[in-house]
Amino acid sequence: RFPDGYNPSYRDSGFDDNDLKDVREMWWYKLLEDYKMNLLVNCSYSGSTVCNTGYNGADATATSFITRMKTWIGEQRKTDPKPDIIFVFGGTNDSWADSPIGELKYSSWTTNDLNSFLPAYCYMLYYLKKWNPGATIICITNTGLKPAISSGIEAACQHYGLLNIKPTSLAKLSGHPSIAGMEQIKNAIEDVLK
Repeated sequence: RFPDGYNPSYRDSGFDDNDLKDVREMWWYKLLEDYKMNLLVNCSYSGSTVCNTGYNGADATATSFITRMKTWIGEQRKTDPKPDIIFVFGGTNDSWADSPIGELKYSSWTTNDLNSFLPAYCYMLYYLKKWNPGATIICITNTGLKPAISSGIEAACQHYGLLNIKPTSLAKLSGHPSIAGMEQIKNAIEDVLK
């Protein structure tokens, strides 16, 4: 199931020099096929940030990860089937958008805290665990992020006892994983799942 307006490839998204042309080339689609998994929801679209600060300092509350999670796999969806595995691949747009980084914070989040990446990321992991008990949460850290974002993701994952997959290199075109990069992401996840 995909949210309205979701474009699962870059074909019509302005990334003309990326070689991805079909949803079957995406890392998560390949993983679903290899493991015969069912997809409940995919919310990876529109250059969204984890925190509520987007590009050019704009208010991204309507599209941030921490807003979407409540609608799709949180308290607003509490009677629907729960996921067995949740993949979190966030931080890229926060890094590119120069969203405020902030400090790691594991409780008592304020509205202002959620405008910065690190406290918002911590809040997201806490929330996902709370509303999806029993689900395995696997974080993936992109290459080329600001060092404070990469190290903050690692620290937050350690705090919450979550796996953080960190590919050492990813093939990219236009800054986004290419077909080869998608295969590298899938392989890194499969190495852990095996």
